[in-house]
Amino acid sequence: MVNAYYNGFFGKTEDIKISLNDRAYFFGDGIYDAAIGRNGKVFALEEHLERFYKNSKLLDITLPIGINEIKNNIIKIAELCEYSSYFIYFQLTRSSAKRIHTYDNSLPANLLITATEFTPPDRSEKLKLITTEDIRYELCHIKTLNLLPSVMASQKAKKAFADEAVFVRKGIVTECSHSNIHYLKDDILFTHPADNSSGNFSGAFTEIVRKI
Repeated sequence: MVNAYYNGFFGKTEDIKISLNDRAYFFGDGIYDAAIGRNGKVFALEEHLERFYKNSKLLDITLPIGINEIKNNIIKIAELCEYSSYFIYFQLTRSSAKRIHTYDNSLPANLLITATEFTPPDRSEKLKLITTEDIRYELCHIKTLNLLPSVMASQKAKKAFADEAVFVRKGIVTECSHSNIHYLKDDILFTHPADNSSGNFSGAFTEIVRKI
Protein backbone atom coordinates (compact mmCIF):
# COMPACT_ATOMS: atom_id res chain seq x y z
CA MET A 1 0.00 0.00 0.00
CA VAL A 2 1.16 3.53 -0.79
CA ASN A 3 -0.21 6.19 1.55
CA ALA A 4 2.45 8.90 1.63
CA TYR A 5 4.49 11.23 -0.55
CA TYR A 6 7.54 13.24 0.46
CA ASN A 7 9.74 15.29 -1.85
CA GLY A 8 9.27 13.04 -4.88
CA PHE A 9 9.11 9.71 -3.02
CA PHE A 10 5.92 7.62 -2.84
CA GLY A 11 5.68 4.93 -0.18
CA LYS A 12 4.36 3.99 3.24
CA THR A 13 4.35 6.55 6.05
CA GLU A 14 6.77 4.40 8.06
CA ASP A 15 9.25 4.48 5.18
CA ILE A 16 9.31 8.29 4.88
CA LYS A 17 12.52 9.85 6.21
CA ILE A 18 12.42 13.52 7.22
CA SER A 19 15.48 15.57 8.11
CA LEU A 20 15.92 16.61 11.72
CA ASN A 21 16.86 20.03 10.33
CA ASP A 22 13.38 20.57 8.91
CA ARG A 23 12.32 24.05 10.02
CA ALA A 24 8.97 22.63 11.06
CA TYR A 25 10.67 21.01 14.05
CA PHE A 26 12.48 24.17 15.08
CA PHE A 27 9.91 26.87 14.38
CA GLY A 28 6.64 25.36 13.16
CA ASP A 29 7.69 27.07 9.94
CA GLY A 30 5.19 25.77 7.44
CA ILE A 31 1.58 25.41 6.38
CA TYR A 32 -0.86 22.56 5.98
CA ASP A 33 -4.28 21.75 4.62
CA ALA A 34 -6.49 18.71 4.86
CA ALA A 35 -9.47 17.13 3.16
CA ILE A 36 -11.53 13.98 3.23
CA GLY A 37 -12.26 11.68 0.34
CA ARG A 38 -13.73 8.42 -0.81
CA ASN A 39 -13.05 5.92 -3.60
CA GLY A 40 -10.20 7.82 -5.22
CA LYS A 41 -11.90 11.22 -4.97
CA VAL A 42 -11.03 14.17 -2.71
CA PHE A 43 -13.78 16.53 -1.57
CA ALA A 44 -13.36 20.21 -2.56
CA LEU A 45 -9.74 19.63 -3.57
CA GLU A 46 -9.54 22.73 -5.77
CA GLU A 47 -10.64 24.96 -2.89
CA HIS A 48 -8.16 23.36 -0.50
CA LEU A 49 -5.33 23.80 -3.00
CA GLU A 50 -6.26 27.43 -3.61
CA ARG A 51 -6.00 28.13 0.13
CA PHE A 52 -2.77 26.14 0.33
CA TYR A 53 -1.23 28.21 -2.45
CA LYS A 54 -2.39 31.52 -0.94
CA ASN A 55 -0.97 30.55 2.45
CA SER A 56 2.38 29.63 0.90
CA LYS A 57 2.54 33.09 -0.67
CA LEU A 58 1.65 34.79 2.62
CA LEU A 59 4.54 33.01 4.35
CA ASP A 60 6.94 33.55 1.43
CA ILE A 61 7.42 29.80 0.90
CA THR A 62 8.04 28.75 -2.71
CA LEU A 63 6.30 25.54 -3.75
CA PRO A 64 8.87 22.89 -4.73
CA ILE A 65 6.61 21.71 -7.59
CA GLY A 66 3.67 23.24 -9.44
CA ILE A 67 0.23 23.35 -7.89
CA ASN A 68 -1.16 21.04 -10.60
CA GLU A 69 1.54 18.48 -9.83
CA ILE A 70 0.65 18.71 -6.14
CA LYS A 71 -2.98 18.07 -7.11
CA ASN A 72 -1.99 15.03 -9.19
CA ASN A 73 0.12 13.65 -6.32
CA ILE A 74 -2.76 14.03 -3.89
CA ILE A 75 -5.09 12.20 -6.27
CA LYS A 76 -2.47 9.49 -6.77
CA ILE A 77 -2.17 8.98 -3.01
CA ALA A 78 -5.97 8.84 -2.75
CA GLU A 79 -6.09 6.16 -5.44
CA LEU A 80 -3.20 4.10 -4.05
CA CYS A 81 -3.98 4.21 -0.32
CA GLU A 82 -6.54 1.36 -0.53
CA TYR A 83 -8.86 2.94 2.03
CA SER A 84 -12.48 3.33 0.97
CA SER A 85 -12.70 6.58 2.97
CA TYR A 86 -9.63 8.59 3.91
CA PHE A 87 -8.25 11.74 5.46
CA ILE A 88 -5.76 13.54 3.20
CA TYR A 89 -3.18 15.76 4.89
CA PHE A 90 -0.67 17.86 2.98
CA GLN A 91 2.07 19.98 4.51
CA LEU A 92 4.66 22.42 3.18
CA THR A 93 7.65 23.39 5.32
CA ARG A 94 10.09 26.09 4.35
CA SER A 95 13.27 24.01 4.07
CA SER A 96 15.78 21.88 5.95
CA ALA A 97 18.59 24.04 7.27
CA LYS A 98 20.67 25.02 10.28
CA ARG A 99 18.56 26.46 13.12
CA ILE A 100 18.47 30.21 12.59
CA HIS A 101 15.39 32.40 12.62
CA THR A 102 15.99 34.00 9.22
CA TYR A 103 15.74 31.84 6.12
CA ASP A 104 17.27 31.32 2.70
CA ASN A 105 14.74 31.29 -0.13
CA SER A 106 17.15 29.43 -2.40
CA LEU A 107 16.72 26.25 -0.31
CA PRO A 108 13.91 23.94 -1.51
CA ALA A 109 10.75 23.57 0.55
CA ASN A 110 9.58 20.17 1.79
CA LEU A 111 6.23 18.78 0.64
CA LEU A 112 4.49 15.97 2.53
CA ILE A 113 1.20 14.26 1.63
CA THR A 114 -0.36 11.46 3.67
CA ALA A 115 -3.57 9.47 3.66
CA THR A 116 -5.02 7.80 6.74
CA GLU A 117 -8.20 5.80 7.10
CA PHE A 118 -11.25 7.90 7.91
CA THR A 119 -14.52 6.74 9.40
CA PRO A 120 -17.33 9.29 9.03
CA PRO A 121 -18.93 10.12 12.39
CA ASP A 122 -22.39 8.90 13.24
CA ARG A 123 -24.54 11.99 12.67
CA SER A 124 -27.36 10.54 14.77
CA GLU A 125 -25.30 10.77 17.95
CA LYS A 126 -25.48 13.92 20.06
CA LEU A 127 -22.22 15.75 20.70
CA LYS A 128 -20.95 16.78 24.13
CA LEU A 129 -19.27 20.18 24.20
CA ILE A 130 -17.32 22.34 26.63
CA THR A 131 -16.27 25.97 26.39
CA THR A 132 -12.76 27.22 27.07
CA GLU A 133 -10.97 30.52 26.81
CA ASP A 134 -9.29 31.12 23.46
CA ILE A 135 -5.60 31.53 24.38
CA ARG A 136 -4.08 30.15 21.17
CA TYR A 137 -2.14 33.34 20.44
CA GLU A 138 -1.46 34.40 24.01
CA LEU A 139 1.21 31.91 25.04
CA CYS A 140 4.32 33.95 24.29
CA HIS A 141 5.54 33.34 27.85
CA ILE A 142 5.88 29.62 27.06
CA LYS A 143 8.81 28.45 24.91
CA THR A 144 6.70 26.58 22.37
CA LEU A 145 7.72 25.57 18.85
CA ASN A 146 5.14 27.92 17.33
CA LEU A 147 7.64 30.58 16.28
CA LEU A 148 6.24 31.69 12.93
CA PRO A 149 5.67 35.33 14.01
CA SER A 150 9.28 35.47 15.19
CA VAL A 151 10.52 33.95 11.93
CA MET A 152 8.62 36.47 9.81
CA ALA A 153 9.74 39.41 11.97
CA SER A 154 13.37 38.27 11.85
CA GLN A 155 13.24 38.02 8.08
CA LYS A 156 11.68 41.49 7.88
CA ALA A 157 14.59 42.86 9.92
CA LYS A 158 17.08 41.03 7.70
CA LYS A 159 15.57 42.59 4.57
CA ALA A 160 15.85 46.02 6.23
CA PHE A 161 19.55 45.33 7.04
CA ALA A 162 18.68 45.44 10.74
CA ASP A 163 19.93 43.10 13.47
CA GLU A 164 16.63 42.57 15.28
CA ALA A 165 12.91 43.31 15.18
CA VAL A 166 11.27 44.83 18.27
CA PHE A 167 7.71 43.70 18.95
CA VAL A 168 5.22 46.38 19.97
CA ARG A 169 1.75 45.53 21.29
CA LYS A 170 -0.74 48.37 21.65
CA GLY A 171 2.09 50.88 21.74
CA ILE A 172 4.08 48.97 24.37
CA VAL A 173 7.41 47.25 23.69
CA THR A 174 7.30 43.58 24.70
CA GLU A 175 10.41 41.79 23.40
CA CYS A 176 12.33 41.10 20.17
CA SER A 177 11.91 38.38 17.57
CA HIS A 178 14.59 36.18 19.14
CA SER A 179 15.95 38.28 22.01
CA ASN A 180 14.84 39.93 25.22
CA ILE A 181 14.96 43.71 25.33
CA HIS A 182 16.07 45.93 28.22
CA TYR A 183 16.89 49.57 28.71
CA LEU A 184 19.10 51.35 31.22
CA LYS A 185 17.92 54.57 32.84
CA ASP A 186 19.43 56.32 35.88
CA ASP A 187 21.55 53.24 36.62
CA ILE A 188 18.44 51.03 36.71
CA LEU A 189 17.89 48.16 34.25
CA PHE A 190 14.32 47.72 33.05
CA THR A 191 12.61 44.97 31.06
CA HIS A 192 9.10 43.74 30.35
CA PRO A 193 7.34 41.67 33.05
CA ALA A 194 7.75 37.90 32.60
CA ASP A 195 4.14 37.30 31.58
CA ASN A 196 2.03 36.94 28.45
CA SER A 197 0.50 40.43 28.57
CA SER A 198 1.58 43.90 27.53
CA GLY A 199 1.91 45.07 31.13
CA ASN A 200 -0.63 46.06 33.77
CA PHE A 201 0.83 49.37 34.82
CA SER A 202 2.11 52.61 33.34
CA GLY A 203 5.16 52.18 31.15
CA ALA A 204 4.87 48.35 31.14
CA PHE A 205 8.60 47.92 31.76
CA THR A 206 9.54 46.94 35.29
CA GLU A 207 12.73 47.45 37.29
CA ILE A 208 14.82 44.26 37.43
CA VAL A 209 18.26 45.48 38.58
CA ARG A 210 19.16 48.58 40.57
CA LYS A 211 22.79 49.55 40.60
CA ILE A 212 24.22 49.70 44.13
